[in-house]
Amino acid sequence: MSVQYFVGLDLAAKHLRPTGVCILTSQGLCLTWMAYGDGEILDTVRYFRPLCVAVDAPLSWPRRGRTRRCERMLWGMGLRPLPQSLGPMRALTRRAIRLSTILKRYGAAIIETFPDGVRKVLNLGAGVPDLWRLGLRIPEEISVHELDAALCGLVALLFWRGNTVAYGDPGEGVIILPKPPLREMF
Repeated sequence: MSVQYFVGLDLAAKHLRPTGVCILTSQGLCLTWMAYGDGEILDTVRYFRPLCVAVDAPLSWPRRGRTRRCERMLWGMGLRPLPQSLGPMRALTRRAIRLSTILKRYGAAIIETFPDGVRKVLNLGAGVPDLWRLGLRIPEEISVHELDAALCGLVALLFWRGNTVAYGDPGEGVIILPKPPLREMF
């Protein structure tokens, strides 16, 4: 079986700030680094041709009001995605929507997720050892942005395997989270 690639992005609101990037293979190998600028992100997707890219950023605006249905649904479950109505989230949403439009041209599925929700749904702590227990081969010494990108990469892989739940309205925007419990992955 050939190696399949999945990308996780912990996107920064401004291109000059660090974005966590993760390349996750279908065998569980996880490579992470910090990218600065849209060019590095686009080059990564062009080079690896992932099947799915999961982004920790809103990929749509509310149809009306200040929040989307997906956020309200998750708030009702005790999860706390940040809405676009917060000042810095507007810039992040604009960048995410622009980048996702470009990334779709490379043939990958582009989905929205958020690492804090992934941690809570899967009952994970904040460190790398929890990812090791899931079978991911990831270095111990990584930044918080890289760790969040790895969680996004995991969601991308799980989405491709059909082991996720979509919250929200497809016409307005959905947030994708894992469907617990996880089966044997690698």
